[in-house]
Amino acid sequence: IEGLKYLSELYDDKDLLDFVNDFSKSNMYISAYNKSIKLAEKRGVPEDRILRTKEEADKYFKRRK
Repeated sequence: IEGLKYLSELYDDKDLLDFVNDFSKSNMYISAYNKSIKLAEKRGVPEDRILRTKEEADKYFKRRK
């Protein structure tokens, strides 16, 4: 969620920000996050580069600001 907020600010994209706000109010983000982990595994992303928890993802995107 934090990463999407960052991208919406970076690209000044109000539609993306609206999507992020709606998405964060639902439990769908948990399912989507788990799917992104599986996709990274299938794509051969090195194990130490896969963000497996919300906390890891938040730390990653906060470093990018």
